[in-house]
Amino acid sequence: MSKIKNRLKLGQKTTVEAENIGMNGEGIARFEQLTVFCNGLLPGEKAQVKITEVRKNFARAQVVELLTKSDQRIDSPCPYFPLCGGCSLQHLSYKSEVDYKNKDVLFRLKDEINEDTKISPPIKSELEFYYRNRIQLPVRKENEDLKIGLFATGSHNVVDIENCLLQSDLGNSLFRTVKKWLIKANISVYDERKHKGLLRHIMIRTNNKDNQALLYFIINGQEFPLSQEKIQEWQEAFPQLKGIILNINEKRGNTILGQENILLWGSDEIEESIGPAQFQLKGHSFFQINRFQTEKLFQLVAEHVKKIKPEHILDAYCGVGAIGITVAKMLEAEQGFDLAKMQITGVEIDPQAVEQAKTNAINNGLKNTEYIAGACEEIIPNLVAQGLRPDCVIFDPPRQGCRPEFLEAIITAEIEHIIYVSCNPITLARDIKILQAAGYHLNDVQAVDMFPRTTHVESVVLMSRVEK
Repeated sequence: MSKIKNRLKLGQKTTVEAENIGMNGEGIARFEQLTVFCNGLLPGEKAQVKITEVRKNFARAQVVELLTKSDQRIDSPCPYFPLCGGCSLQHLSYKSEVDYKNKDVLFRLKDEINEDTKISPPIKSELEFYYRNRIQLPVRKENEDLKIGLFATGSHNVVDIENCLLQSDLGNSLFRTVKKWLIKANISVYDERKHKGLLRHIMIRTNNKDNQALLYFIINGQEFPLSQEKIQEWQEAFPQLKGIILNINEKRGNTILGQENILLWGSDEIEESIGPAQFQLKGHSFFQINRFQTEKLFQLVAEHVKKIKPEHILDAYCGVGAIGITVAKMLEAEQGFDLAKMQITGVEIDPQAVEQAKTNAINNGLKNTEYIAGACEEIIPNLVAQGLRPDCVIFDPPRQGCRPEFLEAIITAEIEHIIYVSCNPITLARDIKILQAAGYHLNDVQAVDMFPRTTHVESVVLMSRVEK
């Protein structure tokens, strides 16, 4: 390997052929035995590339000239691709994208899938574009020019944009209006290296009907120079705008949101719906990004619940109660399913989200619900010690997957059924392996494309406890 490293040098040009797609959308090629990541290269394509980084086990390169073209390649409709890092698969046909995601899930789970595991084709998204309900836009000053957009691939350089093809029409329109004002207002902009300046990010959240929006200014300070006249002007231009909020983030680092919110005008909540369920939602609350595909995702969970007929569901990492409440409402009218006999206990570490979950359950007419603030790995053993014995647990953890302590709590509680909603096949496979070793069987795997034009994919799996 050291000989190969010495032969590949920065700035060197060579010819490679991509074999696969990487987790960030880059083409994976080989130089002898060394992996070379090439942005913008698709499987089967040959290209002359320029080496931009050389490490012990891999190299990175940029395409200089495309020598052969894949029949899966399409012209990107986005003028900012591939410089912008918001999307990674704008150059791949949607059919091929879904095929890739299916293969990726199956590859990651290949050692965990059993002979009798049911595997279904991925559920495609009806919309490839304009599906996101939230966008977070970094603000930077470069050579006195204000840039608002998205980070360039692999960097913190901002790609200045006027429109995002993944964001809703309302979100894009509101963003362009705010951007014009910011350019004229000459507001102090945050410098990440010096930890000075005021405005860090803009965040816009819309609902699935595109008739309500929240506007956030994330600032390194406590005050923001936005006049009542300007607020009124935006209110008149956008009757869908329900509130303007300051999010205070005075910490160093690249974490976007701080812990404190100050309401400048209006409300800090919008109304959202998933199928028959209605929600009050704050802009910073976790909620599935795809405004339309979420209902299909939760319908899968509901089908599993309908089949196993649990009496007590533990809704872990429950957030504002979205999954448990939606599933309950979806099954409310099902023949042979008695919602009155089913208890839902939600656990969430964010106390604000817990209060929202309680309100959402009441607003949806659900009575047999309880929501508890705290870490799942701490609360679950306490519930079991009190004599509560859930027979089904549903959880949708962050990309890093489940904490070992959480999985241990689930295993120790001997909960009969597990419905795991995952946005990362790699950590999903890791967690399934742990659960299988503890006596759980993988029954069902279903991928759902929640993030078109990116490499991200959601999966829903059903596991059941068996005798060792």
